[in-house]
Amino acid sequence: MYEKNILSSKEIGLQIKKRRRELKISQEKLAESLGVTYFTIQRYENGFTKLNVETLQKIAFALSVPVIFFFGREWPHLNTAKKTTWIIT
Repeated sequence: MYEKNILSSKEIGLQIKKRRRELKISQEKLAESLGVTYFTIQRYENGFTKLNVETLQKIAFALSVPVIFFFGREWPHLNTAKKTTWIIT
């Protein structure tokens, strides 16, 4: 029942890659901001490494999107041309 609504690591990784490319950020630059290697970013984007909640939040912050962005919903109001700082109060 729930399996149809569960996204795979690969699907989430594709969303990460899509957003990273929209911002014209290299895997190396994203890796540096997260304190990991570019190879780790490749593994996230290809779905070979499962993301934990903390890492997904760090990636969302680095890519200026809410965490929900990675779960497939379209965000038409999101300006993909510029990076935004999210402030959580």
